[in-house]
Amino acid sequence: MSAYKFCILLLCPSFCFAQGKSCDQPPDIENALVTVWKQQYKHGESAKYTCQAGYTISEDDQAKCDEGKWRNVPKCTSTSCESAPEIPNAVLMNKKNNYNSGDRAFFRCNTGYVFNMDQNSAICKNSQWKELPECRREGQSCGPPPVVQFGDTLQTRERTNKHGTVMTYKCPEYYILEGNREVVCRNGKWDDPPICIATSCESAPEIPNAVLMIKKNNYNSGDRAFFRCNTGYVFNMGQNSAICKNSQWKELPECRREGQSCGPPPVVQFGDTLQTRERTNKHGTVMTYKCPEYYILEGNREVVCRNGKWDDPPICIEPCTTSERDMKANNIQMKWIRDKKYYSRHNEWIGFSCLYGYEISDEKLLRIQCNRSVLPYPKCTKIGSCLLSLIAMDEKNIVVNGSTEIEDGKTANFLCKEGLIPIDTMTQVCNNKKINYPTCRSADSCQISQEQLDENGLELDSKDKASVYFEDREFIQFKCKTGLTIITGTVGLCAKTHITYPKCTNVEICRISQYQLDENGLELDSKDKASVFFEHGDLIQFKCKTGFAITTGTMGLCAKTQITYPRCTKI
Repeated sequence: MSAYKFCILLLCPSFCFAQGKSCDQPPDIENALVTVWKQQYKHGESAKYTCQAGYTISEDDQAKCDEGKWRNVPKCTSTSCESAPEIPNAVLMNKKNNYNSGDRAFFRCNTGYVFNMDQNSAICKNSQWKELPECRREGQSCGPPPVVQFGDTLQTRERTNKHGTVMTYKCPEYYILEGNREVVCRNGKWDDPPICIATSCESAPEIPNAVLMIKKNNYNSGDRAFFRCNTGYVFNMGQNSAICKNSQWKELPECRREGQSCGPPPVVQFGDTLQTRERTNKHGTVMTYKCPEYYILEGNREVVCRNGKWDDPPICIEPCTTSERDMKANNIQMKWIRDKKYYSRHNEWIGFSCLYGYEISDEKLLRIQCNRSVLPYPKCTKIGSCLLSLIAMDEKNIVVNGSTEIEDGKTANFLCKEGLIPIDTMTQVCNNKKINYPTCRSADSCQISQEQLDENGLELDSKDKASVYFEDREFIQFKCKTGLTIITGTVGLCAKTHITYPKCTNVEICRISQYQLDENGLELDSKDKASVFFEHGDLIQFKCKTGFAITTGTMGLCAKTQITYPRCTKI
């Protein structure tokens, strides 16, 4: 080997390593793409993959070229859910073969049952169903309220409690309540109760130049730790203990060197002292503070040097000053005083009036209070003007392009919030203090069709009667027109601009009652298991639930909306 090659091997071992065998293009992975694709990769280089929508990549997203072979090739795993979960006493509204991660499955409770906390859907998250809804028997009573360790209820505990019963919990002294204080019986089940958490402190705090008198491993909330100052030191203000409050030490004592002098007295913004300020002040020196005219002194006027430290000084609270420019901008003037500039002390009230040709919605708004140099000026508007409501605009999902004050006869140009589309004219005219606010909706919202209502014999329930538009995934409550009977449930669903409408008919229909099934120990036979509605004259095949025996035959009859149910008794 030549000396030159030997030198390269000694000094540049990484160069030799980099000459390992290259790899051809990276392997194909199902449902994945290579972010930066090359025809050939050197030894040691990596190829990064990204998964298609609905799939998640394994922990390492890079495959590595190692001596001509690809190592650690990642995988893409589906995050979708195959089918919706089965919810007891509920019917699935939007059945699909596959749900992407983030999709929701919507349900409707059977007759006699209601959703707990109005939660009507489950969500698919990384191939698992989360936030499952629960259908509870409507109005069902609850047993005794939950027991909370260390806690108690303000009301008497009963063995049986009606739907809607509220129990209020409390914790003993030195415990804190975490969670909802009030727990409600909702259709047979109590809300989750709170917990009582102890608020003790583990060890006493360390106080400089002091010794703990009695050491303990644990202090309950409310306990005090007592100290003794070292020789030559004394407690400030005679305070010799700290108190444990909600797991924290408060009111810590301070040991100061006895008789020690203080530096110059504290500086108070806008304030001054009656006595001459000295650089050094003996223990016991008293300084008296004052504030300028119209300023209010808050705190102790006299401050004492105590064993090397000054007491906390007072503060001087600034007055308010009326501004001619601010009054002009708000179309107001002072009511009783014609001065262009007026000073008022903190907490004092000042009266204003509107300029000629201007008005305000409530005269009481023209009287304001000075708050630490700040005056919240009222605003008068031209007579007949519209003052836009931020709350109303937020409800309509709009903002205004310009001032919120629109003169009578002038136009306001509104804009939709980001990502929304208008359903009304976005330019509106102010007409004698009144203006119409346009509405913006999401692109996936739905509009009620009168044609579909008529075709299905429907009208909107009173709850939704004034509505025309509904948001994506929002439920819509319908009812049948007079003389018609529902055959598919009364709830519709808005799903990406499309509404699922129930259907009403004039045929005499019977509907299976889950309550009657439970009362009679029954369930539908496999032949009729998927059915909920039956026409007049239909025979219905039942069977007994497990643990029950038939006493009247297994066949029922639909007769003019009424079902004759067989009866099973418990074995």
